[in-house]
Amino acid sequence: MNTEIGTRIEVGLRELLRRDTRERLYLSALDRHQDVLDAVRYPALAGIYWYGPINAAGLGRRLGLDRTVVSRYAAVLEKSGRVRREPDPSDKRASLLSVTDDGRAIMEDIRRHLATVITDSVSDWPEGLALAFAEGLERFASATGSAPVDPGMPGEAVSYTHLTLP
Repeated sequence: MNTEIGTRIEVGLRELLRRDTRERLYLSALDRHQDVLDAVRYPALAGIYWYGPINAAGLGRRLGLDRTVVSRYAAVLEKSGRVRREPDPSDKRASLLSVTDDGRAIMEDIRRHLATVITDSVSDWPEGLALAFAEGLERFASATGSAPVDPGMPGEAVSYTHLTLP
C-alpha cells in the first residue's frame, strides 16, 4: 500500500482531533447541559464515564491532561452531582472517580445526540460508504490498540459492534 493513503488518514485524523473541530461536534449536544458541562469539561466527564472508576492521574494520562487539571474539572463535576469520589482501595492517598446516575444519564443523552449529528453528517454519502467508513475506523482503532471500554465494565475492552445506547 502506498503511503499517500496513510498521509490522507493522518491529515483527516489531525483535523478531527483539533480542539475546535471537537467543540463544533459537541456544541449542540453540550448546549443542553450547559449549566455545568462545556467543551472543556466534557472530556473529563466522558473519560470518567468510559474508564471509571479511575483515579485523577490515570484519567489524566488517558486524556493527555495534568492530574491537577483533571482534579479541578472533577471537583466541579462532583459539586454538580455528576461525578462522585470514593477511596481508592489500592492507594489510600488517592480517590477513584466515577459517574453518578445523573452523570451517566447526561452522557447517554450526549451519546444519542452525537450519534444523530454524525448520522446526519454522512446521510448524503453514497450507499455503503458510511458503513465502510465506520468499519474502517473500527479496524484502525483496534489495530492501534484503541479498543473502546464498556462503561459498565471498567477497564475491559469490548467489541465495537456491542456499543449500543440504552
